[in-house]
Amino acid sequence: MSESVSDIINGCYACPSEALQQAAALSLLARLAGAFTASAVTQSRVAVNGDNDTLVAAAASDVKYREIQLQNLGTEEVFVRLGTGAANTGANGEFVLKAGTAADDGTGGTYTVTGYIGLLTGASTGATNVSVTVIDLA
Repeated sequence: MSESVSDIINGCYACPSEALQQAAALSLLARLAGAFTASAVTQSRVAVNGDNDTLVAAAASDVKYREIQLQNLGTEEVFVRLGTGAANTGANGEFVLKAGTAADDGTGGTYTVTGYIGLLTGASTGATNVSVTVIDLA
């Protein structure tokens, strides 16, 4: 395909039918997907107990895009903040991972953060664990 990305974007708005608009959008997504390569996939179990515990460190300088998948594995709520400063009062959290019914039972809250490459911190009022999967694309 010889179209530029700007041609695809501009053409998408001018398409006479919804089917052509969807085809233009899919063409753009395919081009964007080809621009990245998976550079690392890591999975870890992170202990959280108190305020401002690091869940995920900031990405390396070559990372262009990141997906972070979180699941609370414990029985305490986890308050999560993009950046430093998560507190167990929830006053400055971005979102909350709900507590599970029992430890490691799979009922704890889940959340996926896409596109954010900075530090991620968590806080809880008691000891708990969070499953963290990070997919870095360079």
